[in-house]
Amino acid sequence: MNKWTEQELKIIKNHPIKTHTILIDDLRCWNVKKIGFNTETLKQAILEINPKYKFELEEGHVEKDILAAYI
Repeated sequence: MNKWTEQELKIIKNHPIKTHTILIDDLRCWNVKKIGFNTETLKQAILEINPKYKFELEEGHVEKDILAAYI
């Protein structure tokens, strides 16, 4: 996972509230070959914050370009 995303998810994980809505955009750019992780890796990291998170892919610049994590 890149340093920025890893740090941001760590900050959210360390926050006492575990029900934040999390949006990660530009999923078209997130693939294992380019940056070392993908949407599934992101989902696993978010589930470590709270295993009750549900996920949806939303439209952004292109279809299914935003990962929305919510309780």
